Amino acid sequence: MKRVFYICIAALLLVSFALPVSAEAFSQGDASGDGKVTAMDYMLVKRYVLRKTELTDVQLAAADVNGDGKVNPYDYMILKRVVLGKGEFPCLHDYDETVVGNLHIFTCKKCGHQYEEFDGQLIG
Repeated sequence: MKRVFYICIAALLLVSFALPVSAEAFSQGDASGDGKVTAMDYMLVKRYVLRKTELTDVQLAAADVNGDGKVNPYDYMILKRVVLGKGEFPCLHDYDETVVGNLHIFTCKKCGHQYEEFDGQLIG
């Protein structure tokens, strides 16, 4: 009976690893996709930066913590500081736009950063 139980558990584990992981499962810094940012995430990023492992496109998106389109030592340093409780992730700015005539005001929903454009020209 125990043998059947262990075979069933092994089969469930194999199936769960074969299921595709959605992009929603990964968030900023969560390169492992386990739902939390831990030392495992910064070790994955470190190994990637040192070219010791490959990451999927979804993992790369999560590992790019500063949002510059690349995963490099800077991302690793930010991630390490976050895990150690000595820093936080930079805001990736999700802007709301307010239009008043030709003036467009963009305000980040998360941090409040703001800039303005007038007739397509950046003014502040």
